[in-house]
Amino acid sequence: MTVPCGTSSNEWVDFFAAHLTPSHFYGSVRWHQHVLAQVQRFAPAGGEVLEVGCGLGAPAIWLADKGYCVYGIDLSQELISRATEAGRLWGVSASFMPMDLFHLAFNNGTFDVAYNHGVMEHFDDVQIQAGIAEMLRVAATAVVSVPTVHHSTRDFGDERLMTMRQWLSILKPFQVTEVVGWDYAHSVVHDAYRAYAAIARRICPRITDRWHAMLFARQVIFVLK
Repeated sequence: MTVPCGTSSNEWVDFFAAHLTPSHFYGSVRWHQHVLAQVQRFAPAGGEVLEVGCGLGAPAIWLADKGYCVYGIDLSQELISRATEAGRLWGVSASFMPMDLFHLAFNNGTFDVAYNHGVMEHFDDVQIQAGIAEMLRVAATAVVSVPTVHHSTRDFGDERLMTMRQWLSILKPFQVTEVVGWDYAHSVVHDAYRAYAAIARRICPRITDRWHAMLFARQVIFVLK
């Protein structure tokens, strides 16, 4: 992935563990389960999938083990080396390579789905649009997961914690087909909304779910065409 202004690829290398241990692997897969579920919704069995900003590669390795043809890219050669070694140790055929998310070295329409989590919030509006446009150039569907203003911490330090309205404004050039909230901030108000939503979803599920995500979700997944 392209390194945002003010950071370096070395800082990202230091952010990740030195090796993808079993505990890191299962923890990462569990954390990414909602993103992976959306990838599986839009990629056919055995389909072509691209992770843009793969880090140590746990989600890509998990998808490869499920039978998908998976490629993972990251700007850092060191992280690609770690992901490649992890894939070899786990015995899967995921392919990892160093690459800039703004200049993906794949033909148009190569993939069924291109996805990422924890990537786009590190860029400005123009970069976000350019990165997603590049993902949609090489894939039929883009699945992008980002933290929202309800997320209480900046794990790397430069995350833009924006409201869902701000994200949707940035994503206006694209067709947003799904908005999926997850990692909800539970409270008395949230529990009351969930009770209301159980009824409201029968009448207007999409609007109900979007308001649920807008008001309470710490993380939001956008499915884009």
